[in-house]
Amino acid sequence: MNLLYFSNKTIRGGVFLLLISATLSFAQTKKIDSLKAVIPKKEGAAKFELMIDLMILYMDLNDTTAMAVAEDGYQVARHLGDTATIVSASRIRAEILRRFERIKEAIDIGTHALNIAKRHGLRKETSKLLNTLALIYTNKAEYDKALKYHFESLSIREASGNDESISIVLTNIGLVYHRLGNLKKAKEYYQRSLHVKNKINNTYDLDLLLINLGLIYVNLHQLDSAVDYVNKGLNVCGKNCSFQILISSKRVLAMVAEENKKLSETKMYYEEALQIARNSKNRFEQAGTLISLSRIQLEMGEPMKALKTLDEVEALTKDSEYDRLIASKYYQYSLLYSKSKDYKNAALYQSKYIELSDSINARNLAQNLASSESEYEQRANLAIIENKEALLQRQQYLSYAIGGIALLLAVLGYVYYRNNRNTSLINKELSVAKVSLEKQNNEIRKVNQDLETLNTEKNNLIGIVAHDLRSPLNQVKVLINVIKLTPGSVSGEAVDCLRMIENSVGILSKMIGKILDVEAIEAKQLNVALERLNFSEEVRSIATRFEMEALQKKIQLHTSIADNVMVMADPTYIDQVLENLLSNAIKFSPPERNIYISISPVSNAALCEIRDEGPGLSDNDKSKLFGKYQRLSAVPTAQEPSTGLGLSIAKKFVDAMQGQIWCESEAGKGASFFIKFNLAA
Repeated sequence: MNLLYFSNKTIRGGVFLLLISATLSFAQTKKIDSLKAVIPKKEGAAKFELMIDLMILYMDLNDTTAMAVAEDGYQVARHLGDTATIVSASRIRAEILRRFERIKEAIDIGTHALNIAKRHGLRKETSKLLNTLALIYTNKAEYDKALKYHFESLSIREASGNDESISIVLTNIGLVYHRLGNLKKAKEYYQRSLHVKNKINNTYDLDLLLINLGLIYVNLHQLDSAVDYVNKGLNVCGKNCSFQILISSKRVLAMVAEENKKLSETKMYYEEALQIARNSKNRFEQAGTLISLSRIQLEMGEPMKALKTLDEVEALTKDSEYDRLIASKYYQYSLLYSKSKDYKNAALYQSKYIELSDSINARNLAQNLASSESEYEQRANLAIIENKEALLQRQQYLSYAIGGIALLLAVLGYVYYRNNRNTSLINKELSVAKVSLEKQNNEIRKVNQDLETLNTEKNNLIGIVAHDLRSPLNQVKVLINVIKLTPGSVSGEAVDCLRMIENSVGILSKMIGKILDVEAIEAKQLNVALERLNFSEEVRSIATRFEMEALQKKIQLHTSIADNVMVMADPTYIDQVLENLLSNAIKFSPPERNIYISISPVSNAALCEIRDEGPGLSDNDKSKLFGKYQRLSAVPTAQEPSTGLGLSIAKKFVDAMQGQIWCESEAGKGASFFIKFNLAA
């Protein structure tokens, strides 16, 4: 990997950084002085436009004077009495407040301005305000709200046909998915934005987009591509790179160095990023960089330096509303204290991290994320339908005009009259039938809406109960760990009681996980990412994982697995499916029996079979085998817990991965479960 190109082209040396910063500051200061001299001589709209330019310059310098200028600009807009200008001034105030981390004020002003813009039909300002609010919610880790506003903004911009503004929103949507860890979606939206920018030869925010793509490729372990995109991004901005671009580029290079196990180089890049963040006076960027730096310091065996670094983060985030940043801080504190064997503080920060993470991953987050994109797609489809209807209507009007001319020229008036009379009678009959059909459709639609409402309420109730149980269970886990790690805190029978509590908590956690899996499936929120997967190694790994569980019941696992059978599947979901089937085989098999696991290529497919010597399944059992919450005639032979959800979830997962799952069994003769996937090319 050639990192030298980056070093020569970008701001790697501290002296070079200071020179560029000084040059930029001097040039911007000259512009500011010039504007301050001109503005008092102007009036009305011309004065307001110059004040906007002045605000932007102050923002680029991260100077809080921008807020005072924004307030003056807002008063000028109010004096003008033009609604569009007032809304624009409010949006800029919200944006400046966002930059200086006065989040609540930014949301209040932005939301109020958005309502006015919508009420007065100011679509351009509505789109910009939606984007500003979405950026605020992205940093607050309220990703469902961020995507809702971004997709609404995207719909407006696509309707206007402004490709430059469309590319901005596409990049921002990619950023939200990136924060969520959905690399596939993030890359999709980043590349859509890049395609639009290339089409119109637009370079606005192209540097940030390219560096974000570099970060994606680091996460995908494609390090050469990551460095290449960073270099491209820095070439775009040249000597005028913003502090966000410089910090982001340093972070990407730090991650590349870390992937290559070069911790000293990683630390150097984070320290350079930190210096830029400090010069910019941006607390959010400083805190994020310090958290990464403390992690590297800890890996390099410098716990005291790591603690000092985290204490600096603590001071920077004291009044912060950025929950994701605070959660990262708690997690890093937990790791630090755990490595220092201060288990009490480690457990305390782990508890804080779990509580805040649960709050971030709110109970309706996944559903809201799915609905935001769905609403955008529906709006796009409606626009297409409306365009088609308008075209058909124009064609219909043209047909009527031609028909009218032909009828005027026709000599067979009587024939026309009779035909017209018959047509009228037919139209009347059709109108009556149409009214009847519409009435029936409305009744059916109402019944469907009522059923959907009931189903949604049921899903919400189950989701609420499951999520509200998860948090106290996590607290119990933390307390158990604290007790176990405290020497001499329990002994004798108390140890057995503690073990029983821990086992019970584990069982409850698994049950809650399965319930939430079912609700996610029903809400159609599965994000399946098919990739080329070594099915043979996956099955071997699962079999090895369950060996101890099988030995506890004196059950022998026998494997016959062909080597390197490759399929297209999602590794997370295939893992859960195999775990469920093998767990069931052990659970329902009597002691001292055998379980046979095999994989073999069959035609153009891979076939996996898991066969047990349990009680088998009756015809009645097989008819409800893959249903939810189904209890079959067979029961676990060692009183193991069962929710009746496992096979239902497995079936949904396999279907989502375009595979097949089925069972062959006779009562008293054991059961064979089969999974079949197409071989990967």
